[in-house]
Amino acid sequence: MRRAGQYVRNTYLVYLVDNAVTHIKSATSAHSRDQVSVQSIDTDVGHESAHHLISGMYNSNDLFVPVTSPAIDTDFLLLGHSDCPHFDQEISVFHASAAFATKITESEVLRTKALALATTAINSTETISEDLSDIYRLYDILSTTDNQDVLSQVNDTLVQLERLTTWVEFAKFSSKKAITTATGRMLDSVLNHFRDIQAHVEVNPNSHLYQKMKVYSADYTVLVPLLTHIDTGVGSFDILPSPASLVAFEYYRNNTVQGATYQVRAVLRESDQRENGTATHVFPNATVGDNAHALPIPTCQGQQFCDWA
Repeated sequence: MRRAGQYVRNTYLVYLVDNAVTHIKSATSAHSRDQVSVQSIDTDVGHESAHHLISGMYNSNDLFVPVTSPAIDTDFLLLGHSDCPHFDQEISVFHASAAFATKITESEVLRTKALALATTAINSTETISEDLSDIYRLYDILSTTDNQDVLSQVNDTLVQLERLTTWVEFAKFSSKKAITTATGRMLDSVLNHFRDIQAHVEVNPNSHLYQKMKVYSADYTVLVPLLTHIDTGVGSFDILPSPASLVAFEYYRNNTVQGATYQVRAVLRESDQRENGTATHVFPNATVGDNAHALPIPTCQGQQFCDWA
């Protein structure tokens, strides 16, 4: 995909030589390198492919171009936080809030209309609710339907419903203890990875002292909010290594410590290569490997990576 991006870039530059075009606009807006929207059914492949494609288009090994997709991030936000009792409690508080009650009243007409359309769309005996706490289900039905009768009526309703759904899903996690959508995506990936490790260790308890997942710097802006929201009382990544010096972040499950703690380390190309001459925060409690800094990650009631806030 990076080569594809480079091809697009080179082709565009050749085009510029022969045409008086100064910039490209989409049908709806001009996207800058600060925000590029991506839509994909295959969230993992689509998102990572987008990173490489855009990186190739900007022809830079050092610059990470942010890629955002509300639909993808919302899905991973839910997946990443769904297993922790802490966030279940946060959601209960949100559902009891004045803001949620106000939104119930304001959206009543829209939700009633959306329910009628969704019932027609699925054409089955399935029970669908217009309850605001389950509004994502209505949006999911209407945004994926191929029912022509519904499609002819749904456009304006779907736009409003998407805004309402986005408000509900994001507002659930808007408190100080909540983590961003990008970290929800990474949390889901890390959580599932360490579940596999846990199953392996239970069968082979002495097979590996360290189990790790390496996440390369293509995910840099996903990892920044993830790491900056970790608080263990010993420090945080207030100053991060630059994308140019970063080889990878590694997640470790350290079985040598009682209770099987978790660690994150940043692996750097050279110890003196930093953005603006600043240094990565050095944690007083641990260092793993050459030019690396480790941070223990606490567990949550036997579940891995639950409450990182």
